Amino acid sequence: MEREWGVPKFNLYYFSGVLLTILTGVISYYAFGYGLLTGTYYVGMSMFLAFAALYPDARLMLLYIIPVKAKWLAAVDLALFAVDIIAALFRGDWLSALLPVIALLNFLIFFWCEIVDQIDRQRAYTRHRNSHQTIQFKSAVRQQRKKEAQQGYRHKCSVCGRTDTDFPDLEFRYCSRCAGYHCFCVDHIFNHEHFKE
Repeated sequence: MEREWGVPKFNLYYFSGVLLTILTGVISYYAFGYGLLTGTYYVGMSMFLAFAALYPDARLMLLYIIPVKAKWLAAVDLALFAVDIIAALFRGDWLSALLPVIALLNFLIFFWCEIVDQIDRQRAYTRHRNSHQTIQFKSAVRQQRKKEAQQGYRHKCSVCGRTDTDFPDLEFRYCSRCAGYHCFCVDHIFNHEHFKE
């Protein structure tokens, strides 16, 4: 993490987590009459989350023999956070449930932009996969493969009728300005009448 972030940002991440933990303890002491200082256990766990966010495919050797990717250990780390929070809430100990939340808040402060970017990329990918143009292209590819199997050739010039089976060295292209998917040989790709719908 120091190599990726640099020493100042790495130290800032750690000390901001420690500072948030101390502030939680001090505020709980003045607000409820008892303090809550349990060390930097949750800060360390959030640092591992930060490492897994930076290097999700890094392989770590569990018990020195089992290779596990960092992203799967981060999922276990998040599950431990959730178990600790839920257990503290069931005990009625609201302050103990606050410490893991504070450590996760420290993680979110440093990784908020990356999380938002990842969500935006995922939404854009989903929109692209479900767009009319993508679905239409996939349908056209399926129809083309079915047609190839029936006809015995893959490409046929829409002007001269030459095929890639008859002329295997001839190059074929599709015209982007024609309506639909029309193939042309290199002799006619630039000099043909564009198909209209």
